[in-house]
Amino acid sequence: MNTIEIKNIDEYLNLISKINNKAKNSFPNSTPYYRGQANNKWALMPKIARSQRSQINETKLIKKIMNMHPTEFEGLNYFNILAKLQHFGAPTRLLDFTENPFIALFFACKNDKYENEDGEIFFTIKDDLEIRNSQSFETNLMSFLSFCGIYDLIAYCIRPKKLSFTHFSEAIYLSNSYLLSSFIAIKEYLKNINKSFINEVYSRIIDYKLVLPEMLNERLIRQKGLFLLCSNKIETIIENDNMVDFFIEETLEDLKEKIINKMEMKIIIKSCGKQKLLEQLNLMGINRLFLFPDLQNSIEQIVLDINCID
Repeated sequence: MNTIEIKNIDEYLNLISKINNKAKNSFPNSTPYYRGQANNKWALMPKIARSQRSQINETKLIKKIMNMHPTEFEGLNYFNILAKLQHFGAPTRLLDFTENPFIALFFACKNDKYENEDGEIFFTIKDDLEIRNSQSFETNLMSFLSFCGIYDLIAYCIRPKKLSFTHFSEAIYLSNSYLLSSFIAIKEYLKNINKSFINEVYSRIIDYKLVLPEMLNERLIRQKGLFLLCSNKIETIIENDNMVDFFIEETLEDLKEKIINKMEMKIIIKSCGKQKLLEQLNLMGINRLFLFPDLQNSIEQIVLDINCID
């Protein structure tokens, strides 16, 4: 597998051209989506999965925040609750991606704590039809993994630290949410056409999904952002070529190897080029002031600009 090292904007422009050509050859209506990380040693995992304590307390954390600020989440579905929590810095199972490769480059360069570390760019190519919206059943079924209390439910399961399909289904029934009606309708429909319901549920939560959020804030709009919604690891039980059960594990998957294999390349942003790349991005209007348009970040960027001028 090739490792591509980027030290200046011209090299990056050439790379983006190759990725766009790869996208055109993949699907008729496909788009590359990008993520930049300031340290190439980091895993590709959502914030909730970077700490065992956070992951154990995922449901408890969400419910406590919602109980303290109920009006903030009125009328929001499971996914949009996660998106709002993500916006305000809570650890969730969402990873930020962007349609703009230069915004990803900014995040691969802009972190003073890791200015001497090489950064990394990830991309995933998706057909337009593969992009989920925030209202879809599939999106909210996966999001429900954050709300069902996996760590509490596994205490009742026959396999330690693993949640069975049966218990996951029961959690949906007990939630008595809008998700339940869709869950039942799909189950009845599949029964009528003699298709496996357990396979259907498994297929909808087994892999990460790219979700286009409702543009609820200026930051998401400017960053051309969307979210990669992550699932837990899942073990399947197969008998006579048929799935008879699956077990949702406690931990979320590190997606780094999976996405790099699909990329067919590694993209490293060399630390020696980070400052120059940030200067070039600033000339393009991509800086902290543009990407984070709230007052605090505006002041920080203005102070930085003035100091540069002086």
